[in-house]
Amino acid sequence: MKERIIAPGAFGTVHRGIYDGQDVAVKVLEEQRAKGDIASLRIAFTREVSIWPKLDHPNIAKVLRIALDLARGLSYLHSRKIVHRDIKTENLLLDKNHTLKIIDFDVACLEASNPNEMTARIGTLGYMAPEVLESKPYDRKCDVYSFGICLWEIYCCDMAPYPNVILSDRSSTVVYQNIIPEIPKCCPSSLAEIMRKCWDANPDNRPEMEEVVIMLKAIDTSKGKGMKTLYGPLGCLLFCR
Repeated sequence: MKERIIAPGAFGTVHRGIYDGQDVAVKVLEEQRAKGDIASLRIAFTREVSIWPKLDHPNIAKVLRIALDLARGLSYLHSRKIVHRDIKTENLLLDKNHTLKIIDFDVACLEASNPNEMTARIGTLGYMAPEVLESKPYDRKCDVYSFGICLWEIYCCDMAPYPNVILSDRSSTVVYQNIIPEIPKCCPSSLAEIMRKCWDANPDNRPEMEEVVIMLKAIDTSKGKGMKTLYGPLGCLLFCR
């Protein structure tokens, strides 16, 4: 089923579509736009389509590389008893080698030996763990929750994990309704499981970042059915399994 137009292409328009219950990119060949030979246009279009199934794994590997950089960075901070408290994609930079750097330590602090000493509602709405939203005692596990939100954004190439919740209602929905971002069906189950563990309402049940590093490194990128473009930023390809 073809839906709204995402962007124009060399041979036609790219639409958001639904196929077998999943979001897909539908490229519609528009012969009337061709200025040259129609047969040549069809050959070029067929050649483009034939390339897609071969693009199985590079993107999930890049997603894992970025996620691993963030996980390792947080694991290091936590090993030094530092809690960042404002982990979000806006505070992550990539250098020329695509190595991720965590920035903005304005609200970072040393982890208190007594959790009751850390109750300030600090961070960015949408990334805050439930205990932070409620101004309850918290520790480094608040960063783990925020990491899970960033992992969702990195994979989905989207910065709207709660599209149907208005900003002023996010605190109550996250805390009292235990609402978490919807994970795409095409997301590898191992990656989805990491997100869910990081979003556990009980911080004691969330993994340490050192454990997250191990789980990310264990993901097998050799399996899958190819990639597909969602309706997010153009050119953002996601791994399907």
